[in-house]
Amino acid sequence: MLGKGIAVHHAGLSDESRSLIEWLAESAKLRVLCATTTIAQGINFPVSSVFLATRKLPVQGSRDIPNRAFWNLAGRAGRIDHDSVGVVGIAAGDDPAAVQSYVGQQTVELISRLVSLLDAVEAAGNLNNLSLIIHQEQWADFRSYVAHLWNEKKNLDLVLAETEQLLRNTFGYGVLQARADDRKARALLDATQQYARGLAEHPENATLADSTGFSPEGVRSALINMRGLETKLTTSDWQPASLFGPPRTSSLPTLFGVMLQIPQLRDPLRELGSHGLDKTRLAQLAQAWVSGAPIERIATDYFDRNAANMTKAITAACKGIYRTLANVGTWGLAALSKMSGVDFDTLSPELRRSINNLPAMLYHGVNSEAGIAMRINSVPRSIAERLGREICWVGRICGGSGASADRTRVSAEPQRS
Repeated sequence: MLGKGIAVHHAGLSDESRSLIEWLAESAKLRVLCATTTIAQGINFPVSSVFLATRKLPVQGSRDIPNRAFWNLAGRAGRIDHDSVGVVGIAAGDDPAAVQSYVGQQTVELISRLVSLLDAVEAAGNLNNLSLIIHQEQWADFRSYVAHLWNEKKNLDLVLAETEQLLRNTFGYGVLQARADDRKARALLDATQQYARGLAEHPENATLADSTGFSPEGVRSALINMRGLETKLTTSDWQPASLFGPPRTSSLPTLFGVMLQIPQLRDPLRELGSHGLDKTRLAQLAQAWVSGAPIERIATDYFDRNAANMTKAITAACKGIYRTLANVGTWGLAALSKMSGVDFDTLSPELRRSINNLPAMLYHGVNSEAGIAMRINSVPRSIAERLGREICWVGRICGGSGASADRTRVSAEPQRS
């Protein structure tokens, strides 16, 4: 298809494949690009027309594409120096009136999701119970926002005193005030203050939420599960040779079990688990990926043992690895290392660096620092480890006091005979 100027682009492609497609598109080498909404995420392509196969997203109950995402996609059409007019089309199917209505809705004022959530609560007659409803999953982003405010102030009185002013900085709260909708605004303020009081009882949850990207409830779940492990993880358990080593001694299955309990990670990992992968098989998949197993072998071993349809198996493997394992798994591994109880300040620079390298190994699919460096420099995974071994890696301690300094620089030079 590339020979005819036709390409595909989606989150399940490898970094190398995505980079190739994006370079071809930016160089105007493509006539047609079939893509998911991933294409709208910060990529400036010269596009004359955008056609949507549907106005629906294939997730979360097939809901409509949000108006912000729609305009981000539509804005790709008719870029300067390419075409004077951008054409945007939507396949109407058997219900053109619904498409017309949807397009009309996209031209109204962009209202914050916060206002939409409050409208839904009021319509259900639950505004008086907002302090309880705010703990539901759809409010996770707002709870993280409040946790960030708490983490900045670290003082309950200051947070309570300044909450209203801080909320005024959000677009949604401003819309409520512009509507003179005091009832909703007051309910939101009261619920926020009550939630802040709860954060004050466990400030470590807010601090870790800020550093991990989890909601405070996600942090709490992770901490409870990590502390409840039958065998406490030690520094040696967090070494690459142990974590990505023999399955019987690795703690990786345990860590995936914890990830499956964290709201921000649970759903994508469960989607990956729909291929019959429990926490043990997820860990084995990660170990195969890091150890350098080729995609074809991973596809047959973990996604289609009978290899009845190799194309389908490889597609599933690529989505599972590049969209979920290399992103969600990496996020979870990095976050859990912060909650491991390991005192990083007491570790040697070498041990600290080896633990910090774990997420990069999982992301890039390599098992050494040299391999990571090769992948960062766009070396294909299939040769990254071998090429890394051909380069002399020397860890040098930098700083005014020589070996006593704690800043490490890794440099690379070709081997000389």
